Amino acid sequence: ALVACAASAAPTTEAPKPLSFRADAKVEVDSDGKLVKVEASPDLPEGVRRYIEQEVSKWTFKRNPREGEAGNAISYIDLGACAVPTPTGGYSMGLAMHGNGPRIAGGGKWWIAPELQSVVGRYELDQTVTVHFAVQPDGSAKFVSLDGLDANRKAKVAVERAVAAWFRALRFDPEQIGGRPVATQETLPI
Repeated sequence: ALVACAASAAPTTEAPKPLSFRADAKVEVDSDGKLVKVEASPDLPEGVRRYIEQEVSKWTFKRNPREGEAGNAISYIDLGACAVPTPTGGYSMGLAMHGNGPRIAGGGKWWIAPELQSVVGRYELDQTVTVHFAVQPDGSAKFVSLDGLDANRKAKVAVERAVAAWFRALRFDPEQIGGRPVATQETLPI
């Protein structure tokens, strides 16, 4: 989507169209929830990065206290962005936060394991399930449970096996508190 953003800015005979894309940013907040630092994804164009960092720096955050943990917290926010062409030839942008927590290592993209795709096709599944998983301080992930598919026990077992294998292969940048990575419990609708 970012390539499309750059390409759309080039002069053409067609009027520029609104663009939407996903982005992420690393945020650091102090114990009162006050923002200390924002780093937008380095693969974004400089102007987009600067805009995201300026806008996110205006937001407020609420820390969830953890017993025995002190210091600044680092998390990753998942953003939806929209760029709308202006009459002057530039773009007006907007941001929406879609969530926060650990991110795929290095800011990579989510991918669906072929084994999970195969199971979904084999059982002709067409419903959303919720996966519960834990991200460990070392960035590994562990499948915890699956909500849904209760009417089809055989399919549920097959999906659970495939999801467990998928999460063993994933690596995350974990959240941090006081400069140390921490374990977190996460959910993912799929």
